[in-house]
Amino acid sequence: MKDLVIAVILVLLVCSCSKNDNDYKILKEKLGGKVLAKVGNKELTEEMLKVMVKLSMQQQDKAGGKITEEDKKAMIDDWVRIQLITLEAEHSSVLKDPEFILQSNLQYEGLLTRYFLTQKMEDITVTPREIEDYYKSNKDKLFTMKEPIKDFTVVFVRDSSKVAKTLEKVKKSDFKSLQPEDHDDIDFKKSNGKVGFANMENTLARFGPSAGQKIWELEKGQLCTEPIPFENGYLVAKCTNSKKKGEVLSLSEVIVMIRSTLTERKKQDRVEKIVETLTEKYKPQRFEQSSTK
Repeated sequence: MKDLVIAVILVLLVCSCSKNDNDYKILKEKLGGKVLAKVGNKELTEEMLKVMVKLSMQQQDKAGGKITEEDKKAMIDDWVRIQLITLEAEHSSVLKDPEFILQSNLQYEGLLTRYFLTQKMEDITVTPREIEDYYKSNKDKLFTMKEPIKDFTVVFVRDSSKVAKTLEKVKKSDFKSLQPEDHDDIDFKKSNGKVGFANMENTLARFGPSAGQKIWELEKGQLCTEPIPFENGYLVAKCTNSKKKGEVLSLSEVIVMIRSTLTERKKQDRVEKIVETLTEKYKPQRFEQSSTK
């Protein structure tokens, strides 16, 4: 929960570029909902809290994570704390500080740019033919193994007493049988524990030398015989697939990665075209920097 609260604070700070009383009135009119907290003339509603939850999970890239009522209460408490400090800061000299003004402008511009571009990217799709063509063109270069790689499914459990039961449940069934109470992995609902193919170096880098080595030693189809000690808890891991040097990954094994790669390319191309059009429209100017000694 602590990580979540920190993320909420970051979201509030990033999104607070133009937070005045009128902004909150507009938000309340547009979003509505029961008022959960009030500081000065600013009110936080249930619908605003839903947006905060969404933004905080995006900030952590944990859209499938579990949000408890305790987490929500912590968000509200942090909102109140931030508004109290903001209220006092607005009566100080901070608002006139050049660095604050510049940072506020940059944050506002960055946030506005991200939302604008997100809307412009909504229609981008990748066709099956494009995926197949990319696979065929890059089969030898990208999908023929230059070194051994393995694919793993991993779940994190914090409690030593709970992890034994989790491991036993996976043994009897599979990772798909795990319920939220069986683990403490906020990413699990989104990924089902799937790590994806990686070489030994990347596996050690991701899980650390000790846990990474134990995970890498698992053979294809092998589940760890006992929980693997990990930072602040334990891991239950299984090697779901492996490829030797010289083997070729099938299209089905890399289709998600190819779709992501092609989607990002199309987004970048779209951005370049937008910038090109806007450059012609607004004709920006650049000047030589002053030399300093």
